[in-house]
Amino acid sequence: MNFSEFKNCLLTISEIIYFDNNEYLREKTSSPFRLKEMIDIAENLLANTKSEDEKYFLMGTLGNLYRIYGEPQKAINILSECIIFACY
Repeated sequence: MNFSEFKNCLLTISEIIYFDNNEYLREKTSSPFRLKEMIDIAENLLANTKSEDEKYFLMGTLGNLYRIYGEPQKAINILSECIIFACY
């Protein structure tokens, strides 16, 4: 999958993300497997892109996807990296 296809795929993410009323409206996923597939695709794209705009977008997206997936430390790490990247 290329970057453009991935961005189009993100348009369907609302099908598997919901706000959990029992968890203070935290975002959750109804399909961890599909969310993990999206994370893997984004990680692969990030590792193989030279475009700074794509890197910035992918890092921010991965931070949010990891948070929803229940891996807050990975989310914090990549979002921290994204902030550093954005400052240079």
